[in-house]
Amino acid sequence: PLVAETLGGRKLSVTLTGNNLHYNENSIYWSKNRSEKFIEVQRNGGNPRTKSLPPGSRRSSRDSAIESFDENEVQCKVHKEVKNLREKMSDKHGIGFLGIHTQADYRVDNDKQFWSYPNAFELGRYGPHRPEDRKTNLHFDFKNFIHNFEPSVWSYEVPEPMLKKRQIIDITDDHTGELHSLAKNHTPIYVNEIGHNPELRSNVLIRDKDDRSIYYYVCITKECKMKKGDTVELFANYGDYYEQVRERKCYGRANKSEHLGGDEDDGAKLQRNFHEREEVEKDISSLEVFAMFHLVEFLTENVFKPVNESIRSVAHGKLDLRQQRHLIARRRLHWVGEKLTGRVQEVIAHPSVDSSSECICSIRESLRQWRFVSMPTLFNKLNPDLAKILLGELSEELLYQTRSCIPNPLDETVWSNIAIDLTRKTTHSIAQHLFCSSEPIGVRKQHLGK
Repeated sequence: PLVAETLGGRKLSVTLTGNNLHYNENSIYWSKNRSEKFIEVQRNGGNPRTKSLPPGSRRSSRDSAIESFDENEVQCKVHKEVKNLREKMSDKHGIGFLGIHTQADYRVDNDKQFWSYPNAFELGRYGPHRPEDRKTNLHFDFKNFIHNFEPSVWSYEVPEPMLKKRQIIDITDDHTGELHSLAKNHTPIYVNEIGHNPELRSNVLIRDKDDRSIYYYVCITKECKMKKGDTVELFANYGDYYEQVRERKCYGRANKSEHLGGDEDDGAKLQRNFHEREEVEKDISSLEVFAMFHLVEFLTENVFKPVNESIRSVAHGKLDLRQQRHLIARRRLHWVGEKLTGRVQEVIAHPSVDSSSECICSIRESLRQWRFVSMPTLFNKLNPDLAKILLGELSEELLYQTRSCIPNPLDETVWSNIAIDLTRKTTHSIAQHLFCSSEPIGVRKQHLGK
C-alpha cells in the first residue's frame, strides 16, 4: 500500500483511482528519483552505456531518453515491486500493461463496449515486403501499362524520393502484375475501401512510417462502439490517388456524375488507354541514354523474359484463358519496344553520343528481342477467347494511330451501334491480316481489298 506522511509526522494510507496509474512513461505518478534520473538522461541526449541512438537520428531527445533509460539504475520502489511480481509468474511475464497479472485478476464484463478513437491499433504492414517492391515512378508506370494497369490497383506512393524520383510501393509480381505471394500473407490487402459510398464508414487508417512504408491501423469510433461478439467489416479510404482505378472499375465520381463507363465499356476504356499510351510516348521522348538503359534492363529481366516464357507455353498448346494478361503484356512490350527504338535513333543522331557504346548496344539487343515475330504462328494456335483478346489489343493500336481521324471510337454517345459494330469488325479484320497472318504481303492486301 502507498503511505503518505504529513508535516506533523502523521501517516495515512493512500489509494489511487483513475486511468493510467502506471509507473512508466505514460504515467504522471513518478518517483522523485526516477524523474530526476530521466531528466538527466534526457539532458545528455541518451545514456551511452545503454541504448542511446546514433548521431543524426530523427528521434526526439525525449524518445532517445526513453530508449536509453535503464530502470535498474534508479532506486525506484515501484520498479522493484513490478520486477518482483514478474519473477513470480511462471513465464516471468504476466498479462496486462505491466505484465504482472494473471487471467484470474480480471473481471469478466460481457457488456463492456469497445472503441479506440482517437487511438488506433496496428493491423499490419501493407508494403513493401521485398526490396523490389520499391520502384521509381518511371519503372512502375511502364510495368503498369504493360500489365494492363493491374499493378495500380495495389500500389501506393510514399513521400520519400527514390533516386531523386517519386517512389512507388508496388506489391505485385513483376512477372504477372498480380499480387505476389508474400503480400497475400498480410492482412491489409484484404481491407476494402469506401469509395464514394455515403453508407460506408472508414474504420481503417492508412499511414506511412518513416516516409517509406505503408501500414494500416484499425480505429473504431465511439459512434460505432462494439460489444463482445460483434463483428464489423473493415473499410479504408484509398484517397484521390486511387480515383483512376475507381473509374476503371466503374465506381468513381465521373462514373456517377458524368455517366462515364468503366473498362467493360469499350469506348470509355479506349479513351483511358489512349491517354496512357500518350503518357508512355511522352516519357520515352524525354529519356536519355542511362535512364533508357536502366528502364530497358528492368523490363527485360523482370517482365519480358517471364512473359515471353509464358507465351511459349501457349504456343506449345497449353491454352488457358488466364494467359490473356500475358498476351496483352507481350504485345505491349512489342509496342513499347518500337517507341523506344525510335528514341534510340533520335539519341544517337546527336554527335556527342557514341552509337557503338556498350549502353546503346545493350539497349538495341534487348529491344530486338522484344519484337513479337512469333505472333502469326501463335495466333493460329489460340482458342477463340484468346484470339479475340489479342485482336482487341491490336485493334486498340490501330485506333490509337487513327485517333485524329476517328475521334472517340466505339463511344456510344458519339457513334451509332451500326458504326461501332462496323469499326470493331473492320479493325479486327485489318489487325488479323496485317499482324497475325503468315501469308505473303500481296495475298494479305487482296484479303483486305475484299
